[in-house]
Amino acid sequence: MSDRHAHDLVALIYRVAQEVIAEQPKGERGVIVPGSYRKDAGTVQVLIGTTAALIMSDAVQPLARPNLPLMTTVHGMQAGPKGGERCVVVHVPGGRGVYLVYDTDDSPGAPAGEYWYVHPDSKSSIKVTNDGPTQGDALGGVRMHGAAYHGTTTGSGHAITLDDVAKMLTVASAAGQSRVFDDTAKTITDSTANVKTILDGAGNAISHVAQQVGLGDRVANLPATQAVFRQADVQKFSQSIMTQMMQSFAGVYANAMAAAQIPNAGAFAAIVQAAGWVTGNVTPPTIPTGSSIVRAA
Repeated sequence: MSDRHAHDLVALIYRVAQEVIAEQPKGERGVIVPGSYRKDAGTVQVLIGTTAALIMSDAVQPLARPNLPLMTTVHGMQAGPKGGERCVVVHVPGGRGVYLVYDTDDSPGAPAGEYWYVHPDSKSSIKVTNDGPTQGDALGGVRMHGAAYHGTTTGSGHAITLDDVAKMLTVASAAGQSRVFDDTAKTITDSTANVKTILDGAGNAISHVAQQVGLGDRVANLPATQAVFRQADVQKFSQSIMTQMMQSFAGVYANAMAAAQIPNAGAFAAIVQAAGWVTGNVTPPTIPTGSSIVRAA
């Protein structure tokens, strides 16, 4: 075959290919009909053309392509259109499919190499980024933003919730252990099944709700001899000491009076040595409050 014949053959093939391509169905631009999305089937209706798209009602549109499947590049990821989103209808084997189309007024603005999932109204988002802690470090990262609420839960039940409405941050384990940051009450509460510690910023106080509390070390490591007594225990102990000392002193004093032959010494001894006379007439010292269930290192 001469060069001329080869050139003519290539030109013929090119012309035929162009004619075949020209006869292929073209993609059609349109707008998704409000209320037409079916989450069970993943389909929508599409108004073809930009002028027809001005008809924005939930009613079935006569100019719409009905029940077209939404197409995605990732199986298992689904975005449910509200209606009004720009799209393109493409021809696929067996029918048509729909791809959503971004423009300058509604593009989330993801940089090259990043994957962004942004809610069009609340702007809640998940962003898989090129960079990590520092811009430009190329370490990669994931940033999640919830406009008013963010929740993460594992299959076993471990959970983290951030709630702007309640102004609370909660970290909870599957077994029910938790830490709650409450900006309204200005408290941080750590809880297990039977124990609770509350840091009260408003009241400038720390509260421990437990059967035993250890100071300086764990309760299990502290001997009972290092326990801090309750006020009632110390008060009783003080009264016992005062009674014994006063009665002993009264007895010695009465004996001294008798030895000195002071008049009515016997009557005096009978009075001061009578049961209950010291505790009924002598005020013991005031003991500050405390707790016998607190152990100090």
